[in-house]
Amino acid sequence: MKKFFKIGCLGVIGVVVLLIILGVIVGGDDTEKVPVTSDGNSTEKPVASEGEKAVSVNKEFKINGLDITIGDIVITKKDIKIDMTILNTTDDQISFFPDQGSLIVGNTQVDANMFMTKGDVSGDIHGGVEKTGTIKFLAQDGKEFSPSEINEVKLALGMILNDKSYDSEDFNETIVFD
Repeated sequence: MKKFFKIGCLGVIGVVVLLIILGVIVGGDDTEKVPVTSDGNSTEKPVASEGEKAVSVNKEFKINGLDITIGDIVITKKDIKIDMTILNTTDDQISFFPDQGSLIVGNTQVDANMFMTKGDVSGDIHGGVEKTGTIKFLAQDGKEFSPSEINEVKLALGMILNDKSYDSEDFNETIVFD
């Protein structure tokens, strides 16, 4: 009886391991593909649906060793999405977490939703590394943005810290739409 129990347990464990291996192999890759360009320039214009406003900003800011390019900004009644590319131009590691920053429109401040950010724009950025993504700022509960009335946004995206020299500088910029 004990011998049968040992063989039965080993058989069950073997089947479970086999199922896990098959699940990993057959499961496939469900990661989202984010297009990355080396120059940050896009020939495509942002597309706005009815009731939305899309602005192609393509403005670069050089702050504490990072080249931060704000690409397109899309404003809807429910959210504001900001495309950005971040390039570390130093050999040092630089920490920056823009998906924890704030956006100010008129007298309203909203925080970025780090769980709805697409791509990878936050964290410790090693020397020479480029990160690209879109940060989403949701309207406050029960309120909406008025896309046609928004002509500027203020971005307070937090501190940019050089992990080696401990030099820091805040990203606080106002973007005015033409």
